[in-house]
Amino acid sequence: EKRKEKMATRPSKPKHDEEEGGDSSQSRRPRTRSTASLFPSFLRFFVIHKFKTISVFVVLLILANLLLLSLTRKQGVEVQVIKTEQADQERGWVQKEPVEEIEEEEEEEEAKVPLRLKNQFTMIMNTYHRQDLFKENVETYCNIPELHEVLVIWNNEPDLYPLPQADSFRCSKPVKILPQLENQVINRLLQSEIVKTDAIFQIDDDLLIDPKDVRLAFSVWKGNRNRVIGFQARSHYYQDWWFAKGWRYSFDSRGGISIVTGAAQFIHKRFHSMFGNSTDPIFSTLKNYSVLKRCCDDIIINSIASATTGLGPIVVDAPTHTR
Repeated sequence: EKRKEKMATRPSKPKHDEEEGGDSSQSRRPRTRSTASLFPSFLRFFVIHKFKTISVFVVLLILANLLLLSLTRKQGVEVQVIKTEQADQERGWVQKEPVEEIEEEEEEEEAKVPLRLKNQFTMIMNTYHRQDLFKENVETYCNIPELHEVLVIWNNEPDLYPLPQADSFRCSKPVKILPQLENQVINRLLQSEIVKTDAIFQIDDDLLIDPKDVRLAFSVWKGNRNRVIGFQARSHYYQDWWFAKGWRYSFDSRGGISIVTGAAQFIHKRFHSMFGNSTDPIFSTLKNYSVLKRCCDDIIINSIASATTGLGPIVVDAPTHTR
């Protein structure tokens, strides 16, 4: 009986609106204001409407800069050539007609070079921490008929990587191992004093090229001794964006070729000699920069060749494989 009394006195739950037909506000929680309604009306207007305008403006700005870049690339290269010629003439180490003078110097030098060395080249290979790979690559090239000898620039630590024996290579041409005090990419540009041939073929220790294509590139070089002959093309241009102005190095060479990489190239040894033995302050600056950044040797050597001859590089269209 007590339980029945308690049940009778307990307040009943409000019935659903459909059953009672009353106001549904008694059975629901009060609604809270949405986050959007808390913002001032002008802020909502800015976020919703102005954001689209800003996005369109940014896209148009990017497209305009890309168009300006494409228009100024060729102009930038021409300006660079003019500035280089003026600066070189002021220094006095480039004359008004450098190609003719170089050809005269070549005739004097060639008279001192044995005939057999004129049709041969020296291969220079930088190597660092690739003891097995570099040996395999050396043996790939060292039996080319036009090869005179191989110079291996040994940048490895002597306590970790002992010097290999020169007679351990399966080569028909001599191989010399040249240990270096420090691992620097410019070490391969400083060997002109011991190179006996005019032509130098420098190649990285992880790059593989068909020996037939190497011979083709050498035949191209023999007809263009004042140019750098390479396999991988690069370019440079002047970027005139309002937020980023300056010279740029580009892998895109469709607009023109101004650089061939040092990974694989034929070059006359006098350009190495100019870089390694010249007393001009600009070469000291270039060396210090390359040592500091551990790069840019391809830009340096291409600049030297183009500035002294007025001739650009040539690219041999042949496949290369990085291992």
